[in-house]
Amino acid sequence: MPLLAIDEQQRFREEDPYSEYWTNVCGTQSITLRSRFEVDLNRPREEAVYRTPEDAWGIPIWKQTPDDSTLQASLAEHDRFYSTLKKELAEIEARLGRFVVLDFHSYNHQRNGPETLVADPAFNPEINVGTGTSSRRLYQGIA
Repeated sequence: MPLLAIDEQQRFREEDPYSEYWTNVCGTQSITLRSRFEVDLNRPREEAVYRTPEDAWGIPIWKQTPDDSTLQASLAEHDRFYSTLKKELAEIEARLGRFVVLDFHSYNHQRNGPETLVADPAFNPEINVGTGTSSRRLYQGIA
């Protein structure tokens, strides 16, 4: 947190707030308590830590560039998450055979800020399953 340039209000807005409430529809849940600004678990390992504003939708993230040990600690979180997820999914597969993984995110209808107009729904779907944009590299070796 001391390294982050992004303020608490903007960070909260970008963190997909309240998405965890959607997970109540599922029997098994994996809810992380990590900021996407530390490590983005929806990205492949080599892209999981934002290094420049371009990595984070143009948002300046860092007061100062994190040192290598900080970056490695964040990447270790990515590794732990996927290692744990792989074990959990293997157990579910052994028990049930087939299953579906849902990756929930909230949708910010005022993407350009709280004082802006609502985003045009023609370019911002209410529901995005994500199958067209999911990186298969991210899930290699998991299922």
